[in-house]
Amino acid sequence: MTWPTTVEAWFLDGPADGAIRSVERGPDGFPPELLMLCGGEVFIGAADVRAPAAHVAYELEAPQRDDGLWLYRYVGTLTP
Repeated sequence: MTWPTTVEAWFLDGPADGAIRSVERGPDGFPPELLMLCGGEVFIGAADVRAPAAHVAYELEAPQRDDGLWLYRYVGTLTP
């Protein structure tokens, strides 16, 4: 069977809360179990100064939802 190359995923909590984004499928046809996203934060009171980029992790919750979306939940910020 040929799978579409991406799935639609809904991100809960953390910096990407509420976002629906495309996630690439793996060779088995499923999205990865853990995603690391790179994002930046803005310092409060200094909107023109960006904080260093932070890597955040989202973990896949199984199974796929009835509406066709895959659900990723925020795990936390990763420190280098």
